Amino acid sequence: MCKLERKGELVYLLWRGDDAKLTFGKKFGIYAFLFTDLIVLTKGDETYLVTDYCPRALLTVNSGDIVPQLPTKKMQAIGKHLIIMTLMENHEGKTIEMIINCPSETERERWLKMTEPLSSEIPTRRSTSSGTENLLE
Repeated sequence: MCKLERKGELVYLLWRGDDAKLTFGKKFGIYAFLFTDLIVLTKGDETYLVTDYCPRALLTVNSGDIVPQLPTKKMQAIGKHLIIMTLMENHEGKTIEMIINCPSETERERWLKMTEPLSSEIPTRRSTSSGTENLLE
C-alpha cells in the first residue's frame, strides 16, 4: 500500500560552469512528495506538474555539508541547509544528482531522517539450510 510519508517545498539549485568557474545559474522551487515506495518531484503552487520521480529504493539523500564541486565560500553563499538528492534511476532511466536547499535546518534533518533506508530494506542476515549467514561481512 502506497502511503504519503513526507511532503515539502524545497529549492533545487542548478549549477553551470566548468572546473575553472562554477556558478549557480538558476534556482527552482520544487515540491517533493515522499511515499513509502516512490518520490515524486513537482513544480507549481495550486496545481502540481510532475517533473521527475523514481522508486524510493533508488533514492539516496546525503548531507550537503560538503559538496566536492563547490568551494566552502560558495556553499555559504547559496544556502546553509543543503542536501544532495540522487535519483539512481528516474522516469527516463537516468541518474540525476541534485543539490537541494531546505527552508531550515529542522527540515533538512527531517528529510535526511525520512530518506534513510528502512531497516527491513538493509539485508544483514539470511537463513540458509546450513544456518544463518551474515551478509555484511
